[in-house]
Amino acid sequence: MTVLADMVPEQVNGTGTEHHLTFHDGTTRRVFVTDIETPFPEGKLIVSRTDLAGIITEMNQAFVDMSGYSADELLGAPHHILRHPDMPAPAFAGLWDTWNAPDGPEETFTVITTTPNRAVEELHHRMPVILAPRDVGAWLDPTASPAALQALLRPCPDEWIDAYEVGPAVGSVKAQGPDLIRPEAVGGAGEKTVQNPETLF
Repeated sequence: MTVLADMVPEQVNGTGTEHHLTFHDGTTRRVFVTDIETPFPEGKLIVSRTDLAGIITEMNQAFVDMSGYSADELLGAPHHILRHPDMPAPAFAGLWDTWNAPDGPEETFTVITTTPNRAVEELHHRMPVILAPRDVGAWLDPTASPAALQALLRPCPDEWIDAYEVGPAVGSVKAQGPDLIRPEAVGGAGEKTVQNPETLF
């Protein structure tokens, strides 16, 4: 198994903040985090495969480009999911797969939903499964039992949800951009309006 070495300051473009990561298998690694954003390649998918021990066995070029490592360094290395320290802690539970469509391989992804908590139930009959930080490693563990994974498919605590009204454009799959989640002023009657619930989740 390939083990990625600790980062050193000379590897960093610009100024980096030192962090020590502890992975789900108990190993640790020193990394340096910067505020330099690497643009995601437009029209590309990041694809990788692992064996049952979580070791990388295959990846596409977009994965290599975004990782900052060479393909030789990645092949045989543990597939650790890293989170930028500024990112929110919870994560959605999802499934990803490649299947053979009539016109070639198709990459598919889905977000798993569950019954709503009290913060969401007045808006919709289901909500995404939002994992606690302590559960992300278990969800990504290829050796986890179906029963262990099923136990994670539950509503998140109410206090994790900040519900507020946004504009009607959020109901269109054609609309994109950060303006979609900006709060919208409530009308004179002070009543909330809910878009077609099938477009919410």
